[in-house]
Amino acid sequence: MLTWSELRNQVREALLKDTNPSEYRWSDSELLTYCSWALNTFARHTALASGTGFSPATGVEYNLPENLYDGEPFDITGQVFVIDAAGTIEYLNPIRYTGGLHPHNAKGFYTYPDKVLHLTQAFGETDLIQIRYYAYYTAPVSGEDPIEVPRWALNPLSYLIAAHALSGASLKTASIRQWGAKPDTGTPEHNPMKVQQQWFLEMYEREMQRFTPQERVQHFRALSED
Repeated sequence: MLTWSELRNQVREALLKDTNPSEYRWSDSELLTYCSWALNTFARHTALASGTGFSPATGVEYNLPENLYDGEPFDITGQVFVIDAAGTIEYLNPIRYTGGLHPHNAKGFYTYPDKVLHLTQAFGETDLIQIRYYAYYTAPVSGEDPIEVPRWALNPLSYLIAAHALSGASLKTASIRQWGAKPDTGTPEHNPMKVQQQWFLEMYEREMQRFTPQERVQHFRALSED
C-alpha cells in the first residue's frame, strides 16, 4: 500500500513540478491538508467499509463512530446485528421513528440524531451489538502512514490534491495581476494557475467516471439476506 510520503512526492514531482527540496513552494503540512480534503471528497464516490461492536448489549443507546460517512443516513446504508454467547446472529431492521409513533414491541433500530444508534430493546450482558458501516478515510499524519484508498483511486486522488494546492497559488496570482500597468495583447489568460487547476479537476472527474460509484444504500442489508 502506498504511503503518504510516496504519494506526496509523486504529486510534487509529476503534477506540481515542485522539485527543489531546499525551497518547496508547498510545505508538507499544506499538502497534508489538501490530502485530507481530497480523501473526504473521494469518500462521496467510494467510502471505506468498516465495522465495530458494543458490549455488553444491555443498553439501548450507542454513539456511532466519529468517522461514520454521513452522506446517506446510517439506517439505510448500515447494518446492525446481535451475536449471542452461542454465536447465533440476529439481524435488526431499521425502524422509521417519529415522536407520535413508538415501536413498543418491534425489534429493530433507528438513528436520532444521526450519530446516535437507538435499539428498541436491550439484549443480554453476554451479547455483542455489531455494526457495519461506511466511513471516511483516515487522513495520514506521518509520511509512513498508508493511503487507504483502492489502488485505482491513487491517480484521481493525486489530481485532486494538486488542484487544491493550486487554489491558494491561483488566488495569489490573481492578486498580483491586478497591479499590471500594461494590458497584454490578444486575449491572454491572466491567471494561468486557475487554468491548470481546472485541468486537474477535469482529470479527476474523467478518472472517476471510469469507475461505478459505490452502492451503499441497502448494500449491507442485502448481504444479510443472502
